[in-house]
Amino acid sequence: MYCSHCGIQIADGAHYCPSCGQPAGVAPVIAPASPQIFPGPVQPPNSHITTRAPYVLTGSVGYAGFWLRFVAIIIDGIIIDVVFGVPFFMLLGGAGFFRDMVSGNAPSDVLTGVSQTILLYDLIFGVGSWLYFSLMESSSWQGTLGKKALGIYVTDMEGRRLSFGRATGRYFAKILSLLTLMIGYIMGGTTERKQALHDMVAGTLVLRKR
Repeated sequence: MYCSHCGIQIADGAHYCPSCGQPAGVAPVIAPASPQIFPGPVQPPNSHITTRAPYVLTGSVGYAGFWLRFVAIIIDGIIIDVVFGVPFFMLLGGAGFFRDMVSGNAPSDVLTGVSQTILLYDLIFGVGSWLYFSLMESSSWQGTLGKKALGIYVTDMEGRRLSFGRATGRYFAKILSLLTLMIGYIMGGTTERKQALHDMVAGTLVLRKR
């Protein structure tokens, strides 16, 4: 027979193993196998993507309503007309454009000259207006001269300064407010955050200092 512990051969009738002392005829004690732990599904690490909290107004800041914005537009319109209109027509007058246009010319030629002058002015006015609004609303002032005079300024939805691209998008989105028979502008006095249609499209707010 063989020892159940160390495996050497022991004589028949022996009560103990001469090598390890294990009692003869005793089955070896097998330690219970430890439970095998299988790894569970790998959990993804916590995401570091955070969402921006909505802009919360402080006690010194509020939304600019329709009438404040309307007056600011009037002021800006006057400024743009003076800055771009007066020098433009003075330049044409100094060059004798109007005199040459009407002197000895057929009515059709006069109308053509007038039409070309209007188109040129519209082009200069359009480009000038775009640069005026977009550059000033994306500047550290965050608003045009009209807005600055009334203590209002433009931000994004988190209250931050606009980029030039967003300010440009806001300017051209005003076309939608015009095409809705000015209803897009009127929305600036009726919506929860006093946003006009072009503000909603561009994701902007117009705020005022209380």
